[in-house]
Amino acid sequence: MPEWNEMQKAVMDFESGKGALLVTAAAGSGKTAVVVERVLRLITRKEEPRDISRLLVITFTNAAAEEMRNRIIDSLRAAVEKDPGNRHLVRQQKLIHTAEFTTIDSFFFRLVRENFNLLGISPDARIAGEEEIGDLRDQVMEELLEEKYAEASPGFLLMSGLFTRGRRDDALREMIESAYRAFRSMPEPALRLREAVAFYENAEEEIGETVWGRILI
Repeated sequence: MPEWNEMQKAVMDFESGKGALLVTAAAGSGKTAVVVERVLRLITRKEEPRDISRLLVITFTNAAAEEMRNRIIDSLRAAVEKDPGNRHLVRQQKLIHTAEFTTIDSFFFRLVRENFNLLGISPDARIAGEEEIGDLRDQVMEELLEEKYAEASPGFLLMSGLFTRGRRDDALREMIESAYRAFRSMPEPALRLREAVAFYENAEEEIGETVWGRILI
């Protein structure tokens, strides 16, 4: 048995009925082991043990999900060998293969697939591959720039002039994609984008009083 520190023990023994639990931990700090131990304690405790089919364990990668499942399978096997007459443990051992150990995208895609009729989409919906997503992004970028070039607003043309070299606008495209990725990584990206735009909207403000002016000074 590993030696758990006090913080790890607190995570494992936290009662979900007391509210939400948020844990932050650095890479290599044993997060997977702690989550596995927490699940095991929930399904093997003597008082009101949980049914593993009622738990949802979400990870970032398929490998991590499979690692968790395998660790719990091994632990349940050992527990049943010690207490073969424990019907609850035997039941958990049978249910482990139907338990929800999955990634975020797989979990939500399953919800979409099972409720396609309510969502009004095709039952053949699938997750797009990286190459397909890249092609769609390029297509949207092409249509967006064509539309903006046709509108020829002074602000867009000024920005385009700053980021293009001759007839090539690769730098402009890269800037737009970079900004898109940056804002998409934030909570509430649309709100963050509006807040960023607001920094530039007060044209009458003295340059030295703006955020950018203060940074330069």
